[in-house]
Amino acid sequence: MKKLFVIGDLHFSTSRPWDYESFKNFLKWFEKYDFGKYEECELIQLGDVTEKGTNTGTPMEMMTEFFSSALKKFNHIYVLGGNHCHKLVNDTSQFVTQYLPLMSDNISVIYDEKEFMTDSGMNVLALPYKHTDIGIEKYYNECLD
Repeated sequence: MKKLFVIGDLHFSTSRPWDYESFKNFLKWFEKYDFGKYEECELIQLGDVTEKGTNTGTPMEMMTEFFSSALKKFNHIYVLGGNHCHKLVNDTSQFVTQYLPLMSDNISVIYDEKEFMTDSGMNVLALPYKHTDIGIEKYYNECLD
């Protein structure tokens, strides 16, 4: 049976003393959890991979560690851009838009509204964060088809 898992707002950070320890505990659970057969499992990560728009050092290592682990569990990972990792912000956007796809052909980064079919044949309507001058609510309610 094909499975699509969704996780969002990971907010990897080291801005508070407990952030790194919390991440390590989460990763320990994530690595132990049996999601099912690799061939049958896909993951959608719903944006906000990091806590802040600019994250260097440890948060980047945390993201690398998480996605390296996720690639062992899911045959494809779709990452939707969030407001904390929007492509207009430098450090994180470079990680998400440039580095993540280089980790594997099995990672797709999505920053534009679109309907797509997952590798397992599920149709998904992706509505990632969108920076607009009219506000996100008005944009999604009045400007999309």
